[in-house]
Amino acid sequence: KGKKVTIVEMLSKIGADIERANRWVVLGRLRQLGVRMEVNARVEEITGQGVKTRRNGNIESFAGDTVVLAVGLQSDCKLAQELEGKAAELHVIGDGAKPGKIIQAIESAFAVARQL
Repeated sequence: KGKKVTIVEMLSKIGADIERANRWVVLGRLRQLGVRMEVNARVEEITGQGVKTRRNGNIESFAGDTVVLAVGLQSDCKLAQELEGKAAELHVIGDGAKPGKIIQAIESAFAVARQL
């Protein structure tokens, strides 16, 4: 929609958790699209004008109309806790067990299925 995009990353590398074979494609496409990428920066404040970050002790501001915040992964194991003791066997897989990628969820599901 013609918006200018800036990715602000706390780590020293954007997409550090993306598989290496895919990472260069993703980063290349982001560069092609003109996405600005800022690393080693921590979001300190979201204001009406954009985002204030801290990098190396310095405050920097990035103007913006829309802020999309992604702050990590957290598993949701409420259902597993509710079902505990109510079934003869209970196997928790995927993000219910711990946050991860789809391949890890498939692998854990396969491992449990083989045991049944």
